[in-house]
Amino acid sequence: MFTFTGIVMEPGKKYSTVVENTFHLFMATLDLESVKKADDVHTVYVETDDNPRVILCHLSKASKLYQCRLDHIFLRGTNLKFVTSATANIHMTGYLDLNEDDELYSDSESESEEEGTEIEKPMQGKGTF
Repeated sequence: MFTFTGIVMEPGKKYSTVVENTFHLFMATLDLESVKKADDVHTVYVETDDNPRVILCHLSKASKLYQCRLDHIFLRGTNLKFVTSATANIHMTGYLDLNEDDELYSDSESESEEEGTEIEKPMQGKGTF
């Protein structure tokens, strides 16, 4: 089962976590209401233990770059850190794979068998995937 999740990155804050369920980062969106100067460029970075800080995207109200589609998958156990140079809020959204231990595409498992099972709640605090 996949479930939607997201965080709102506030200016000047770093967001780090150890990924608990495989996380697919899908979109970065500039919160236009929080933009103070239209010509500011808001850069979003990611870093892991295996990779140095890299740029995910640049967002800008003046350039009409309000959102950026992403396609990055972070596996369970990854030490993940998001950093932004933004002066506005950036919404980072994606989805979690809650069945990564199960045989996700098993023919013997039906949806009715999955009903009634308890799943963990995604994203209880900022920076948790």
